[in-house]
Amino acid sequence: MKTTDSMIKGSVKDEYLPVLADYYVKFIQAYKAQGINITAMTLQNEPLLEIEYPSTKMPWQQEAELSKLLHQKFIAAGLDVKIWVFDHNFSDTMNYPAPMLADAANRDAIDGTAFHDYGGDPSMMSQLHDLYPAKNIYLTERAIWGTAGADRMAQYFHNWAKSYNSWVVMLDSDIATHQWVGTPDPTMVIQDSSNPDHYWLTPEYYTLGNYSKFVKPDYIRIDSNYGSKDHVTNVSFMSPDKKTIVSVVVNQTDNTQTFKLVSDGTQVAAQIPAKSVITYKWDRIVLDHKDPVVMTVAPESLPYNVNNKEISLTVTGMTYGTKLGAIALGTEAAAMGITLGDVTYTGSAQANVQLRWNPAKPYYVNTPLTVTAATYSSTEAGQTLTGSVMLIGTGHKTIATNILPGPVTANDYYQLSGAAINGADTSNAKITGIHTGAWAEFKINVPASGKYAVTLKVASPNGGGFLLQSENLSTLGSYAIPNLYGSTAWAGARLSVQLQAGEQIIRIQGNSGSFDMQNITFEPVTAQSAGSDGVIKVEAENFVAAGQQVIQYGSSMNNLGYTSAGSTFDYLINVPQEGYYKVRLQYATPQGGVSASVLSNGTLKGSASMPSTGAWSTYQEVSVVVKLDAGVQTLRIIDNGDGFNFDALSIEPGTPETVKQKLKAPLVTATAKSVVLTADTVGATIYYTTDGSLPTKDSIAYTAPIGVTSAKVIRAITSKEGMMDSFVTFFSTPGSYVAVTGISLDPAKLSLQVGSVGALKTKFQPEFVSNEEVTWTSSDIGIATVDGSGKVTAIAAGTATIKVTTVDGGKEATAVITVTAASDTGGGGEYTPGTSSPSTPSTPTTTSDSGKITVQPTTDANGVASATVKPEDIKSALKASTDHKISIVVSASAGTKQMKLDIPVQDILADGSIKAIQLDTGLATVTINPDLVSKNGGTASSIIQLTVEAVDTANLPANVQGQLNGSSVYDFNLRIDGNKVSSFNGSGVQVGIPYKIKAGEKPNNIIIYYIDDTGKLEVVKNGKYNPATGNVEFKAKHFSQYAAAYSHASFTDTSAMAWAEDNIQALAARGAINGTGNGLFNPTGEVTRAEFIKMLINTFDLSDETAISTFADVKKDQWYSNAVASAQKLGIVNGKDDGTFGVNDNITREDMAVMVYRISQQLNLKLASGNLSAAFTDQPQIAAYAKSAVDAIKGAGIINGMEDGSFAPKDHASRAQAATMIFRLFFQA
Repeated sequence: MKTTDSMIKGSVKDEYLPVLADYYVKFIQAYKAQGINITAMTLQNEPLLEIEYPSTKMPWQQEAELSKLLHQKFIAAGLDVKIWVFDHNFSDTMNYPAPMLADAANRDAIDGTAFHDYGGDPSMMSQLHDLYPAKNIYLTERAIWGTAGADRMAQYFHNWAKSYNSWVVMLDSDIATHQWVGTPDPTMVIQDSSNPDHYWLTPEYYTLGNYSKFVKPDYIRIDSNYGSKDHVTNVSFMSPDKKTIVSVVVNQTDNTQTFKLVSDGTQVAAQIPAKSVITYKWDRIVLDHKDPVVMTVAPESLPYNVNNKEISLTVTGMTYGTKLGAIALGTEAAAMGITLGDVTYTGSAQANVQLRWNPAKPYYVNTPLTVTAATYSSTEAGQTLTGSVMLIGTGHKTIATNILPGPVTANDYYQLSGAAINGADTSNAKITGIHTGAWAEFKINVPASGKYAVTLKVASPNGGGFLLQSENLSTLGSYAIPNLYGSTAWAGARLSVQLQAGEQIIRIQGNSGSFDMQNITFEPVTAQSAGSDGVIKVEAENFVAAGQQVIQYGSSMNNLGYTSAGSTFDYLINVPQEGYYKVRLQYATPQGGVSASVLSNGTLKGSASMPSTGAWSTYQEVSVVVKLDAGVQTLRIIDNGDGFNFDALSIEPGTPETVKQKLKAPLVTATAKSVVLTADTVGATIYYTTDGSLPTKDSIAYTAPIGVTSAKVIRAITSKEGMMDSFVTFFSTPGSYVAVTGISLDPAKLSLQVGSVGALKTKFQPEFVSNEEVTWTSSDIGIATVDGSGKVTAIAAGTATIKVTTVDGGKEATAVITVTAASDTGGGGEYTPGTSSPSTPSTPTTTSDSGKITVQPTTDANGVASATVKPEDIKSALKASTDHKISIVVSASAGTKQMKLDIPVQDILADGSIKAIQLDTGLATVTINPDLVSKNGGTASSIIQLTVEAVDTANLPANVQGQLNGSSVYDFNLRIDGNKVSSFNGSGVQVGIPYKIKAGEKPNNIIIYYIDDTGKLEVVKNGKYNPATGNVEFKAKHFSQYAAAYSHASFTDTSAMAWAEDNIQALAARGAINGTGNGLFNPTGEVTRAEFIKMLINTFDLSDETAISTFADVKKDQWYSNAVASAQKLGIVNGKDDGTFGVNDNITREDMAVMVYRISQQLNLKLASGNLSAAFTDQPQIAAYAKSAVDAIKGAGIINGMEDGSFAPKDHASRAQAATMIFRLFFQA
């Protein structure tokens, strides 16, 4: 489910987000079932970290989607679990949680943000809190030491953290169970490796007590001065009833410090020793409260043109005898042409102030006008009070600016608030100081509705964020500028949004940090097409959407810079035809370990390594050949590893490259004394390290078991010329003596024939022990003997007990050996133990009833069962059969791994009336037409042998295991007279594989996969879940390995069409239809005739590679060519009078009905006929050639018509209607 098909590095594939969310729900439910209630969780530890380690890169956009998805699943499951996002360093606050929380839908799902303290300053938590005060802050990982650490913890709480988590509670003194490379941070508790019952408590443990013993969960952090590390620092909390205050005071200095605590007029002087942390707790002594003297100004704002407008000043909190005195305006008034008019005192604490304005001085910026008022008494002057009123500026440029050809410049602003114009009416004009809460508005004219890429040219030395908002202040998009480390150069910030045609106002709203802006460029989003040379050329900055980056403008070129691991770049391209293409990437990076992945519409197509170019300004090219479908698609480039500067990409026709197969990682087999490494590829070499460092081909070559005498972290890779090195296997060996606590034998019971041998396998508890020496004894060596390796030899019939005893501790285990004479049916041969005890063999017996034969198989110790149907039972079944079918059911025992069933067919063929032989093997069901025998060279005396075997899925590739999600895989084999039947030659063979539906799964999304010899999955499109049998049933063209599994196919825009959503998802699950990109299906979009016939042929798997179309407009090698040709060959389509098919014409509803009806005839489907509703109100408008088809599929319930009772035969069908009609036919097939 990851892009690397490994736990090492990579990101979660988007299609597996629902699987991951379901796993989280099940995980929490499992803990809850054990009485452990989880109240909050983070979604991914350190989502920006991707290294050669079990790490996962998760971009903020993906984590946002997972948050919303999981939030809904928690609600559906009745779980009250809070979601915390990010879980990484302060330094990336503005690049990760800030843009995520800018979206209201994301905020609804998220409780708060979790931080780690391994980079950046804790003040970033306060910046995020100021942006989103309703969202909580948590410190979820750090380790502290000494008073410097205690002060760091105080800073967390001072910057709004509601909690602190140490990174781990305990390690042992050898760090023996730790698999990280390097030295880990200290922990609160350290276990003595030489004496596990002995522990040390570190300073962090006691420092945590300074908080946890006194600051209760419902206390709140109150405003208090932080102090200085050269004196004392502190953080304070208050109880919910506001009666108790707790202050934690830290002295990092080498000297005793004196300080004061002041609260509510009460002062406490105290001393704190050097290098100390002290907690003070006291009950508040609240003195008589005096209201502060405050002046309010009404109204809060005034519209443009304040001449002769009046404001009212009101003072509260003044003591007896104090009056309101002289009133003045702030210095900004003069620049705006505003002066004081008449001032009327209406009381000692209130005045009305008239404003005068000079119209020759227009003001365009929303500006707070400061008003000051002196106070006095009969004896002395009082304090000066200040208030303000917001003056709304006039529109600067009131005529809408055409966005094309652009750009829209700073001079074109309509209104500003909190920002200013610098260099107005010059070519260098810029809007400055757009900070959090400030904004700039522009009145623009959009020529046509559609999607536009909107690029802002900005300068933001320390990074920041801003929103693009519409006139009603809804957010169209969110921009994030990474930290540019002081650079004042202009940079581009770009995203794509949907705009409506016509005049409108857009707002650039500061969201975090601060920036200046020079201009805005609008470009219609269109797919990039190939030039006359057949090459699609794209500048890197012309993306449709992207992760972290900025556009860097240069004199000779522009490029994307400040990218980071996990950054994505999406480009809309139009591929002329299906085939192989070379994707070239122009990049620069001084860093190593960089690579890029190439995806099309979310599917990984290939990747390219990007070696260091030596400098950020030195560019070179890498390429990768990928296979692309024809048509418009989203090509995504993913930055793996560290960042790179990105200049351009091109896509040109290419030829398939030889793809190196990636080796499997070494297999580890370990004991307490040694570690054995094995490779499953002949000729491969294993390289390993024992110090925890990453292995390379320069590391130690493995030649013999690695001795274990102390704690080691072993890492190993498999390497072979012409193949890709494997992922890293790692294994941690114990570092101290491990005693034996128990032992068992596998199997505990063993049946042998006289003269045969078997083997007993020891299993120690714990799995790895320091001393594996054992002794073996037999209770009766006349019946069975045992050697020092556990090899058992059967001597004579009878029963003996084999006992094994450990040298360390004298632990014992026994196994019962039953020996039978060679003529008995007792198992015989040589036995190698598996993982379960063998079944007791039984003599095959059969019973028959009403055409049904029940067979009791013989099962050996390895779970291999066999049965033969007796001819007399077949005769009885034939006589009792009433439905031209006989059924053979094998009573398989639990643990059966393979079933072999022999069926003599002489009487079946002689009968002539039997059309189906149904075989239930206990693992899966298979239904065979008797004519299969004659079609494959069989005769009346033939024997059919069916073998069904459960396959060990551990041998399948990791990505295949992920898609199967735990489903069983079965290998089917059919032989006639010992000859393998490879093809069924048109005879119907139906297979049923059992599947247990999980909570939340939709039956129509359960599909069948065929697994080929390379482990690749291929969907068998005709598979359908049968709720009556609990099987997923399908018609097989041949036998091989098959599995039933759930396909998580969904789109983000189909929920509004509940009547069609399940149908759409069911077809998408089978690969019969595709979305339009970016998780969308576009259900209301229209369908061309070519698109519809492609869906139809795909769904029913009717593609004929030999078919050739004669339609004038169907060219070779187009994405639809084969589908149209196959349909024409089958008579499903006839084309138009002018000799064309009309590939690009939108299909009408009546033509869609005709094609659906014709394909039902081609498939010999007997359509349902239960729909007896009234005729369509527009029945006469249906074309003559379509009437019978419309009537037939209406009667079958495949079409229902419109809400008004009409059919609307000439209307164009939507994608949702097309998918629904196809699926309804599929369901009846």
